[in-house]
Amino acid sequence: MINVFFSFFVLVFLIFSSPSHSTGKYPLPFDTPKLKFSIDSFMADKLISPVAIFYDNEHRELLVVDSAYDEVLIFDERGQGVYRFGRGKSVIPVNPLGIIKIGDDMYVTEQGKSHITILNYRGIEKGRITAPEGMEFLPSKIDVDKEGNIYALNTALNNCAVFDKNGVYKMSIGKDFNSLSAIAVGTDRVYLITSFYEGKSIHFYRKNDGVYMGSFEAIEGVGGTLGLPLGARVDSSDRLWLVDALKGVHIFDKSAEKIGFFGGGKVKRERIFFGVDIDFGHDNMIYLLDKNRKRISVFK
Repeated sequence: MINVFFSFFVLVFLIFSSPSHSTGKYPLPFDTPKLKFSIDSFMADKLISPVAIFYDNEHRELLVVDSAYDEVLIFDERGQGVYRFGRGKSVIPVNPLGIIKIGDDMYVTEQGKSHITILNYRGIEKGRITAPEGMEFLPSKIDVDKEGNIYALNTALNNCAVFDKNGVYKMSIGKDFNSLSAIAVGTDRVYLITSFYEGKSIHFYRKNDGVYMGSFEAIEGVGGTLGLPLGARVDSSDRLWLVDALKGVHIFDKSAEKIGFFGGGKVKRERIFFGVDIDFGHDNMIYLLDKNRKRISVFK
């Protein structure tokens, strides 16, 4: 009888002490990135309200949008300040939300604006990308593919508007969402992310024509493992990195299998307290925007 109870106790202990998907401590076929350094200031000025980042592979620079002073900050890949514009010295950007860079031009979305503003390296407006006449368009998060096509979340219609490299409207992707929180573009897929209780949270579409392909994962309260997904990016191996503001970073392969997780552990130095954006640099550097800590944590 004692042996029976002992065996039962051991079984219960193993079940409840085994790592779960919600903690991110379960074994996965992916090496956990380690924190190398962080970026929390430009020269002597601290970041106040960083909202979006983008890594410029051509020039090896990190672009950071800070909405506190309506400015764009440009750092080298090691976090040294290179250039900045905005901060009350120009009217662009105003309440910036997202940024990408194509060649020498930056594309910025701004809260309440019905266009994407094109800026040169000095922050001077060069042009605007607008939707076709009669189409409601309020862009927020933004991404770009290798061909230079631009993908912008359209908060007016809760879908994704797609423009070619010349800024000409091509199509819209997604429908029947109450809201969208992130977008990520891969080799042949576009991922749209929702943070609220709408069933599945990650939806993917064929990139060339916008045809729906499937959905997976969900918020923890409806049977999934996610908390509050607010950012996403696809890496060069077509893996989806989903930034969860409440839990850390979830990594999925193209078969929708979770292959990695980090940033949600108990080590305070490496924990992400409110992640909202992510991008990838050279030498396997991972730039992760932690809004609560007002910094970009750099992992490798």
